Amino acid sequence: MQPIRKNRAGGLWSLGVGAGLMYFLDPDRGKRRRSSARGRIERSLHDLRDNVDAGIRDLRHRAIGTVAKARAVVSPERVPDKVLAERVRSAIGRDLSHPKWVEVTAQDGVVRLHGQALADEIARVVQCAEDVRGVKSVVNELRAYTGVPEGQPLARRRKRVPELLQVNWTPGVRILVGSAGVVLSLAGIRRGGLARAPLSVVGAGMFARAVTNMPLKRIIGLGAERRGISFHKTFEVKAPIDQVFDFWSHFENFPRFMEHVREVTVKDGVSHWKVAGPLGTVVEWDAEVTELVPRQVFAWRTLPQAKVGHEGIVHFEETPQKTTRLDIRLSYNPPGGAVGHVVASLFHADPKSALDDDMVRLKSLLERGKATAHGETVTRDELAT
Repeated sequence: MQPIRKNRAGGLWSLGVGAGLMYFLDPDRGKRRRSSARGRIERSLHDLRDNVDAGIRDLRHRAIGTVAKARAVVSPERVPDKVLAERVRSAIGRDLSHPKWVEVTAQDGVVRLHGQALADEIARVVQCAEDVRGVKSVVNELRAYTGVPEGQPLARRRKRVPELLQVNWTPGVRILVGSAGVVLSLAGIRRGGLARAPLSVVGAGMFARAVTNMPLKRIIGLGAERRGISFHKTFEVKAPIDQVFDFWSHFENFPRFMEHVREVTVKDGVSHWKVAGPLGTVVEWDAEVTELVPRQVFAWRTLPQAKVGHEGIVHFEETPQKTTRLDIRLSYNPPGGAVGHVVASLFHADPKSALDDDMVRLKSLLERGKATAHGETVTRDELAT
């Protein structure tokens, strides 16, 4: 059985390499495709370099702050009363449901807390104030409340979440975790044996989490539903808003000017889509309209059983020049998560690339009355309204 599996894996790998070579070496479009892929790789490397620089600056600032705190412990600094009060106010604000209820004053390193706070927050706030650099002691004059005082709105308590459990990591944390992931992967490869696979997988996961700054479920596409990859585009069309909105709300028009859309049928409020995927594949899904406000908003999402879940919303705005500004936000969960998105991007087959190309044709169709898609010229008069 093992040789058969190896042969199958090798065959699939050869098939994938062959398909890629055919795509990039195509006599007609290969040059443009190679240029596009090269540009995307260069932009990715540029973004990676910027992120590394930001991470190094973050780590440098953290180191300076750590040294300053250590120095303050050895030789306490004399902090002006006004500065100290602001430090305390900033620090305790993260632990209070109602920061405006509390007044902070300082004199010669002694901090006084006046006003009111919820009863279960007072001890934590006092401890937080005592931990502020430059504070000698804290005088607690806060009045305890077990509920919300009359006339005051109920605010949601701010919960502190450890940095590694947050969705977005700071540049410094990304540098440290990414570096640790590389070390673990190399250690797994060098050690071999039973430890090779676990170390390599964990290291690769840490590196991918640091580079993409996404939760692992979005990277691999599990449990992300429709929100794996998100992108945003804003552009202006020199056409009346009624015409643009009416055109957009007819899905039947899309296959005529969208290069990757093959067919759209609408029945009982549900639209069925057939879209060209990478390497000649066809992806199908059903979608429903979730919000429809004429001249303002158009939103949709795929039904739960869709293989490629996605959702989007378009805001329409009329400009003073009587043109239309469109604000489009899309998110989708490609097969393979963020990894699948990167691969599709290289082949110019991801929704972001398709959207950029399709919106150019949409502008041409609405502004000039014609556009070219699927090798044919389509005019505005031929489409449904």
